[in-house]
Amino acid sequence: MLRKLALLFSALGMAALVTHPLQGQIADPPARQATMTSQEQDAVILARQGLMDGIYQYVEDADDWTEKSAAPNDSAMLQALTREAAHTALMLPAFKQLFPPPTNPESAEFSSMFDTYALPAIWADPARFSADLDATIAAINVLSMARSRSEFTQRLESLQATCDACHDHFRRVYVSPLDPK
Repeated sequence: MLRKLALLFSALGMAALVTHPLQGQIADPPARQATMTSQEQDAVILARQGLMDGIYQYVEDADDWTEKSAAPNDSAMLQALTREAAHTALMLPAFKQLFPPPTNPESAEFSSMFDTYALPAIWADPARFSADLDATIAAINVLSMARSRSEFTQRLESLQATCDACHDHFRRVYVSPLDPK
């Protein structure tokens, strides 16, 4: 299941990157394409949301496993979870490319039909976003090297703390349109 999710979200990300090819790091906005069509903006926003959804699903699966009692298949599950952590760590650097200036809702060029949960601080302080993301990548790499259930649980908590720190700076809280007002 985890592998299928990773492949799905990788495909979404690649679709967006084909639509809007890599052109430097987020900290280098002048090297980026100056304008994007609404469809290109849509593809980039959906790619970053898809990547995050895949990560959320991974963390939920990992949390579920750590909260269960030890089972005979623990070593297989640990192996699957650490392998998926390593795959996620390889995908995360591309996340820096998924915030071109026209996808900032405060930009005059913003015309996407999709809402974004990214805060304007991503575009205002790309160096801090890059540093927060690098810390998350380091934490997930450490998680991928866990060799026991207890080690994995401790490292997962550290990963969640780095994710939360980044979200505190750069992501507004998602509110479902189905939630009561």
